[in-house]
Amino acid sequence: MMEPDHLDVWGLGDKGMHPHVDVEMENRPYEQIYKAGFSGHTRRRMSPSRGYLAHVRREFTQYMQPARRVILKSVYSLANTEWIYKRFRPVVVVLLRNPYSVCHSIHRKWPDARLKPLASQGGLPSRLLGPHRELLEAAAKPYEILASRLGAYHKVALEAAGRHPEWVVVRHEDLCRDPLRAYEKLIGDIGLDWNESVAGYIRDTNKPKTSDEVQHVNRLSSDEIHKWKMLLSEQEIEDVRRFYRPFDMGFYSEIL
Repeated sequence: MMEPDHLDVWGLGDKGMHPHVDVEMENRPYEQIYKAGFSGHTRRRMSPSRGYLAHVRREFTQYMQPARRVILKSVYSLANTEWIYKRFRPVVVVLLRNPYSVCHSIHRKWPDARLKPLASQGGLPSRLLGPHRELLEAAAKPYEILASRLGAYHKVALEAAGRHPEWVVVRHEDLCRDPLRAYEKLIGDIGLDWNESVAGYIRDTNKPKTSDEVQHVNRLSSDEIHKWKMLLSEQEIEDVRRFYRPFDMGFYSEIL
């Protein structure tokens, strides 16, 4: 299922790229959207829109038969994972990817838009801004802003994971390095069944990409680990390193 908290749910207001809802705070529209997702109802693909919630709710609630097992994936919920967990008690997997690849991916998609410095975003907890406010305010270039935002939100998500040892934390690079072994472990950790159908799908898609279409999922996973080195300039790499490293909790210390 596509992200129920996709960027266009919130528009371009002060919620920013990764909206934050305090864990003790009620947010009925956001809760309704996730409730529909976790109930197992599917929806039509959401068309691009800058509308706030009416359009999203209309698109999201095109009900079909409920699913037996629901997996929701979102790249926008880093700051809201604990809020989601408290209300719906899902099995949580925090999937990290190295900051160089993530920053490049965002900048490639939105080279000029949505690069609002994190320090100017409304509704953020003091624990996020306090220790790093000077660094966050100093971020000016695109990769500085992206790296500082990502670092801050990775820290929020990982601090929450530390409070919930039942959550599973995994790195994208570890899945790429040995996909069959790593996915078998991950699937077991979250209580799903590993079988030959799953293994076959991984083998069948672990091959070079032959199309730029979004729906084309083939990737040679080993190439994904260090691809960022060929995509970023030395200056961009340094910008990411300087503005992400202060937030790192040891998951990427070998490349920072």
